[in-house]
Amino acid sequence: MSAARVGDPVLHPIPPVLTGGPVSPNVLIGGQPAWLALPQAQVANLERAKKESARAVALAEAAEELTKGTMYESAAKAYADKKKFDEAKAMADLITTAAAGGTSIHVCATPPPPLIPHGPGVVTSGSKTVLINGLPACRMGDTLQEALGPKNIIVGGNPTVCIGG
Repeated sequence: MSAARVGDPVLHPIPPVLTGGPVSPNVLIGGQPAWLALPQAQVANLERAKKESARAVALAEAAEELTKGTMYESAAKAYADKKKFDEAKAMADLITTAAAGGTSIHVCATPPPPLIPHGPGVVTSGSKTVLINGLPACRMGDTLQEALGPKNIIVGGNPTVCIGG
């Protein structure tokens, strides 16, 4: 699969490319720094936390939906909004801590304000066989787990450098 670098396209529209960092300080692919994934040893913990967070948000959204047209509607909406904000902050903190070893962090601003954006995210499906600076190399097709919302996907990369499983 094509090697992923800073500036390569992603599925979510805002921003439409990998942004943030840190990126590889000494490996350039097509003149762009290589994007670095979260080590596999940390992925399970992050995915478990994301699943619990998504469940908490879904329950708050369900309560909001069930109260539409009732006197509890505004309170349920306020609770759901606060729950999304709190979960986004908790997941952002977890992602930032997990990535402290040099993993690249993409900052997704989808959806735009006043909604709560997806926030920071890291690649959780990097190469298991190719390491750059001791971290899994990223490729087109790899998944970004973001603090809030659905997963993001790297949809482009440098076609002249292919990185295996």
